[in-house]
Amino acid sequence: MRLPGTIHQGDSLRFTAELPDYPAPAWTLRYALFNADHVYHIDTSAAGQNHQVDLASVPWAPGRYDWTAYVQGPGQRHVIADGKIRVLPDPALTTPQDRRSHARKVLDAIEAVLEARASADQLDLVRSVMGTGLSRYEAERATGELLALRDKYRAEVAREERAEALARGDRLPNKILVRL
Repeated sequence: MRLPGTIHQGDSLRFTAELPDYPAPAWTLRYALFNADHVYHIDTSAAGQNHQVDLASVPWAPGRYDWTAYVQGPGQRHVIADGKIRVLPDPALTTPQDRRSHARKVLDAIEAVLEARASADQLDLVRSVMGTGLSRYEAERATGELLALRDKYRAEVAREERAEALARGDRLPNKILVRL
């Protein structure tokens, strides 16, 4: 009954939900996906007393969505589950895609500024994060501030990478360093 945590646009989505308290066809299972820009609905079909989800191709726009599963029956509606799903772009697309997180983009831009090789877009990104004007030549004066900002974004990227590794089921090192 739960939707996957991530799915690619264009993928098929097929599963059967067994809900003994809300058997089909007396009850209908539905899903609603929503974010600030879009709302999508999934209707299920009856498969005996179970509910069948059968989407040949996920049509949703890439992004992060909240979802709610609910059943509708004789004059009633009950929410039975909710969660989050991330829809990734269709991997079959032929257009370039920058799938880095915001934190990774900012970290890369800060490092480019520190190494005096930043593009205009990277410089603009660092300016917006710092909330101040910064030219290539002013970076030397802001080195301490940039280093502190780099440390902050390094930690954020490390948290993201750790969360992604956990989601993939990777085994993470559990080293505890102690100084005596």
